[in-house]
Amino acid sequence: PIYEKVVNFKKLEVAKEDEFEDVKVIEFINVDFGYNLNQKILENFSFTAKEGNKVLIQGASGSGKSTILKLISGELNPQKGKVLLNGKELLHRKIGFVSQNPAIFCDTIRYNLTLGKDFQEEMIMEAINKAGLHDFVEDKGLNYELEEDANNISGGQKQRIEIARALLFNCSTLLVDEGTSALDKNTADKIHDTLRKLEKIVIEVAHYIPEEVKAQFDQVLEL
Repeated sequence: PIYEKVVNFKKLEVAKEDEFEDVKVIEFINVDFGYNLNQKILENFSFTAKEGNKVLIQGASGSGKSTILKLISGELNPQKGKVLLNGKELLHRKIGFVSQNPAIFCDTIRYNLTLGKDFQEEMIMEAINKAGLHDFVEDKGLNYELEEDANNISGGQKQRIEIARALLFNCSTLLVDEGTSALDKNTADKIHDTLRKLEKIVIEVAHYIPEEVKAQFDQVLEL
């Protein structure tokens, strides 16, 4: 039975790079969502974020913080209401993602930043500097090989690699899911300063943000 399911998989249609669209406006219109029929996590939820806006989402575990990010990325679909990107139900969205558990490949630092694409060296170094990776890269070099699960670097360094990658690919929207949780306060403050200065939509989920950093956001959603 498993074999029958596998051989009947539909061929994945991979979108071309020029089909992906930068996300410059995000609208939630009366959205309902729940992982089962008996319990809604979001009910009649609405909000709007425009280009350059910085949005912080806070709330208890299970309140729907990460669910909102997944609805924006297209990983989930609303059960009721609409999630509109650029005023429409956008199929191919160009979004950067910074997570609590970064996707790190068993390859060089350079590959983990560029994912095999060609970037000018100046662009790579600019992203590295903005993400607070300069000292680490200066010490190890861009061709330093990361082990399986990146066991030869710290959790904070993993997160900074993912942040640098998101900056390098220059997506107009960044979704940050506990993206500074493994960083010390000084580095986290520098990363937030970098994100604040970007002309992008930044939507960050965080359990704890210092009050002085919280004040820098355009919107704070308490779920």
